[in-house]
Order: sequence, then structure tokens, then C-alpha cells
Amino acid sequence: MLLQPINSRMCKRCRLQYNYREEICPHCAHLSDVEAIYLKKRYKNEMVQMNSGTANSFLVLFCVVAFLMFVLYW
Repeated sequence: MLLQPINSRMCKRCRLQYNYREEICPHCAHLSDVEAIYLKKRYKNEMVQMNSGTANSFLVLFCVVAFLMFVLYW
């Protein structure tokens, strides 16, 4: 049995993805406009922190591989 990907749409208020079968965004439907903006900013800040951690991990991995290549092929 193959799993079907879940189709989603982007909310115009908070810019988060939600299931296309839902009528309203479950993330910000109960929030005021100010709270929706705060939710959007908080989510963006969390993604920036998570992505910077990933970037740092790849930088360390690159340095280790470059060092090993330098030592082994020198």
C-alpha cells in the first residue's frame, strides 16, 4: 500500500502550511491579527535557529573531511 502525500496550502495570515481539506488554518484561526503576526515571527525565528545549527554541523563536517583529505593525500 502506497502512502499518498498530504496536500497542503499556505495560510495568508501566518504563512504556515495546513491540510487542504480544512476550511480554516488551525494555527491562527483563533488568534487576533497581532497574535498571528507574532506567531509568524516566532516560527521564522525558530526556523532560522534550526537552519543555522544545521549549517554549523555541515561546516564542521566539511572541515573534518578536508583535514582528512589533506593528511591522507599529502
